[in-house]
Amino acid sequence: MRRLPLPSLPLILIIALLLRTVWVILIPVEPISDAAAYDLFARNIVEHGVYGWTPEEPGAYWAVGAAAIYAGAYTVFGIGDLGVIAVNMVSSMAAVWALAVLGARWIDDEVGRLAALLFAVWPLLIQYTTVMASELHFIALLLLGLVAWTQAELTTRRGWLMILLSGLALGLATYVRPVALLVPAALAVAALLRSPKRGVLLSLQAALVTVIIFATVSPWSARNERIFGERVFMSTNFWPNFWMGNNPETTGQYQPLPSETHGMGEIERSAYTRSLAMEYLKEEPVAFVWRTLGKALTLHDRETIGVVWNEAALNRLFGPTGVTAAKAVSTGFWYVALLAAMAGIVALCRGIGWWAALLSMPVWLWLYFTAIHAIIVAGDRYHIPALPMVALLAASGLRWLRQPDWKPDKG
Repeated sequence: MRRLPLPSLPLILIIALLLRTVWVILIPVEPISDAAAYDLFARNIVEHGVYGWTPEEPGAYWAVGAAAIYAGAYTVFGIGDLGVIAVNMVSSMAAVWALAVLGARWIDDEVGRLAALLFAVWPLLIQYTTVMASELHFIALLLLGLVAWTQAELTTRRGWLMILLSGLALGLATYVRPVALLVPAALAVAALLRSPKRGVLLSLQAALVTVIIFATVSPWSARNERIFGERVFMSTNFWPNFWMGNNPETTGQYQPLPSETHGMGEIERSAYTRSLAMEYLKEEPVAFVWRTLGKALTLHDRETIGVVWNEAALNRLFGPTGVTAAKAVSTGFWYVALLAAMAGIVALCRGIGWWAALLSMPVWLWLYFTAIHAIIVAGDRYHIPALPMVALLAASGLRWLRQPDWKPDKG
């Protein structure tokens, strides 16, 4: 393959910004489904100082982070498209930059820039510029936390500062999606399996970062305890979501909660769905295993949610055929990225061996996010937190295709 020059990181950021600017010129912010809920939550925070479905009923069914970000945008820019686009742009640019840095530190500079370029042109991520959702903000905070993690250490003052910054970023990511909480533990497990001696130090580092995450989240947990009269770490929807993916009628994806939960309070609903799901798991443990494996595959079967949440505007501009074409382009890009990521895993195996490749940060964290949602509930959007890892592996695969004798010496 002819080696074309790679753009510099500043140019990649400009490309990302221009593509998203063109998108927002064409497509307005029109919240539907989950996005409409985030809009409602953000308005209630701004207008009433209450996080919940109504000003009279403070709640914590969903994690507060994304709604709080949009509430901040509404406070600065006024309620409307501008604030949504502004914070989505900031998170997008932060993610592109951080991905380039991580790629350079974990693998090499060219892989980092290739991954950043993939993120810059990734159709789904462009489409999300006009969507009120948690994913862009979670990815940005996760990657910033990991950038700090790569420079954290226990022997220097700067290293301790990086531990603090990593914990703060991952703590804020936990406000957006609580799955960030166990990321340090996942990193520590990989380090212990790869090199027990170094893994002990990294485990201590992970413990410190986790303490900082808990400290960062503690004000919200205290707020929840005041409201509900018992401890609620971040949100109350874990067990309802778990039930969706584990019940006799489940498809492994979203489904309405049982009719008898209507009218229940959040704590009561959580306890009830927990009891139903755990009873089913005890009765059908083998089915749980097979269903979990099936959900891991379903999690990666398409990438159309960005089109779905912008469908009304796309339909007005291009008609139903245009909407179908947009879905095909998005999913086609996703499949190519998956194939390139598989090539990247092979390249890692060639360079550092299969065991080290399995425990490399891109592969390990992809497995972590996949396992979480395969156990709980799957769907089109739930692989999005792992997109940075897929991009890094896809960039490694493309790097290998550009230079067949290339072997990564890191991972």
